[in-house]
Amino acid sequence: MKKSIRILPVLFIALAVLTFSGCGAVSHLLQTAFTDMPTADNTYTSVTTLNLEMIQAMQKGETRMTFNIADADEAELTHLADDMPTFWGKPSTFTINNEFKNMDKIEPGKQVTVRNVTAKFDLSNNYYVYQSIKNSVAIPDGHAHAAEIAKALPDIAKAIFTDPAADDYTKALAVHDWLVANITYDDNVSNLDDSNGSYGGLITKKTMCRGYAESFCLLLYCYTNVETYMMVGDARQDNSSSWIGHAWNIAKLDGKWMQIDATFDDPLGNPDGVVLHTYFGQSDALMKSNHRWADGYYPATTTEDFYYFKKAGLYAADYARFQDIARAQFKDAEPARLQIAGVGAPLTEDNIQFLFKANKKISELYWSEQVFGDVHVSTIEPKYADETQKAA
Repeated sequence: MKKSIRILPVLFIALAVLTFSGCGAVSHLLQTAFTDMPTADNTYTSVTTLNLEMIQAMQKGETRMTFNIADADEAELTHLADDMPTFWGKPSTFTINNEFKNMDKIEPGKQVTVRNVTAKFDLSNNYYVYQSIKNSVAIPDGHAHAAEIAKALPDIAKAIFTDPAADDYTKALAVHDWLVANITYDDNVSNLDDSNGSYGGLITKKTMCRGYAESFCLLLYCYTNVETYMMVGDARQDNSSSWIGHAWNIAKLDGKWMQIDATFDDPLGNPDGVVLHTYFGQSDALMKSNHRWADGYYPATTTEDFYYFKKAGLYAADYARFQDIARAQFKDAEPARLQIAGVGAPLTEDNIQFLFKANKKISELYWSEQVFGDVHVSTIEPKYADETQKAA
């Protein structure tokens, strides 16, 4: 007799809207004209290149940057940082100092306007914490949340990095798992203050997507040599046409760049400390099924898809291999939860029935599946006979 299988509740959490507040309106402060006219060598024509330069300036602790930019009007200046990751800080204002008309030598054959602009930056808590932990630089007065993070971080790191000899992959996985297990996703926190940032992720432990992403970067920056960045863009739930702002990570592990989304691996409310790994080690190609981001900011990820599952021996090339992996997991153990990635057609209630024979103590199965092209990730939560009897 076929046993009933219940579909697991949707494991995606509600996405956080990520906005870059504080850019402000452009101020008109027409100052002394240039002595020398702008040239192509000192004028930005790419917003991406300019934003990357601003990120580097904030990482160095600079609080302003003056630059020339072609063909950006006053309205566009307020949106220059829309695609910029804000881990180190964010622009607060853009001030036009001067402008030059019809600079056709900037882009040959095209008449353009070049503006000389000064951007002022607000450095983030992460900048001050990093300088405190790595370089023993005192955190300035007026940054109480940064000081609180810096005070708490060593004990958090001690709980995460238990093996000094661990490789980069193991360290990054430990950070991911700690964040998912300890943070509660809370869309009631303010998106405009420190609660949606590393302070929310590491201190109050209630935050939205940016809190997960900043905390992931901060721990790896301060206590490892792992190359990692915070990514910003949009994401959507399965089968939804609505894209909303989101933040996640990219890291270089085992010599390969891969994407990691701790927020998406944390079920809403974090029931029973559930830690999923669907989004640990994704490639660009698969991540694009429900994430999108601006080109040019981040390294390409071409690593094998679902790297976590392949490294953990939980990747099945076909249905027969899926069965072998599942049987091995249930043979001498009673796991509370199992995730397996597989290639081929999605599973059905009929072809997952074999699990009741793999471990005869299983009385019920809760099961869900996420599909990424021809790869599917099954999440299985069994209930065992003795648990059912105790509950009764």
